[in-house]
This record gives sequence, C-alpha cells and structure tokens, in this order.
Amino acid sequence: MTRYILSPKTYNRFVTMGYNLDCKICEVPVHIGDEVESKTGGRGPKLYHADCYDAYHLDFEGGEIRNGLGNVIEVEE
Repeated sequence: MTRYILSPKTYNRFVTMGYNLDCKICEVPVHIGDEVESKTGGRGPKLYHADCYDAYHLDFEGGEIRNGLGNVIEVEE
C-alpha cells in the first residue's frame, strides 16, 4: 500500500486509462489533492481516502472494539 496526495498528473492519467476513482470503502469519488492510500490491482489501482482506510481497521483494547482512529465502536446485540 502506498499513501500520497493525488496530484493532477496522476488523476488525469487514471481518468485517461478509464480507472474507477471512487474510494473502495465509502464509494465517494477521490479528488485531486486528497490524501489517498492505494494498492495496485488487475483492473487498475484500488483507491481509498486515507481517513477511510485508517478508520476501517479494528483494534481490540480492554474489552472494547475500536476503529483505527481509536474511537469505540458500539456492538449491537
């Protein structure tokens, strides 16, 4: 995985190649200047907003479930 600010040059290259530029987690389009986390794939890069990617991972601390940002996640029973 690589984290970077999406530059106009990279954005235009991805658009020209016909890649989907939506965040794979929140499905909101990624724009020029956004901090993104990307992974190469068979059909182009998989792009994630850096904040979405960070929040997506779970941690288990002291009997609580927290997202990657440290916020407690409430479990529905």
